[in-house]
Amino acid sequence: MSKTLRMMSYNVHVGVDAERYRHYLTRGWRHVLPFPDRLRNFNRIASLVRDCDIVGMQELDAGSFRSDYINLTEYLAHRAGFPYWYDRANRRVAGIARHSMGFLSRVH
Repeated sequence: MSKTLRMMSYNVHVGVDAERYRHYLTRGWRHVLPFPDRLRNFNRIASLVRDCDIVGMQELDAGSFRSDYINLTEYLAHRAGFPYWYDRANRRVAGIARHSMGFLSRVH
């Protein structure tokens, strides 16, 4: 009997919900400033990835002004019940943003 490994790649888009192209203009400020719905959006993402074994994520924040200094990979790991996580900041923007990629795993 083989075991199925459930994997997902997810572009988190820093928790900014953009349902229409115009939102890139009207909600563009959310890419650099904190906003209250960011964690609500991340709670929805946590529900979506909860059934996976491995999740690779792009466009996160490793803890800066725009994310209220919350490491978003760590936040998702705890909310979705992943025991293992790793993130790598790949761009820093003057204390305003710390772009990162993240990895969540149930597999050791």
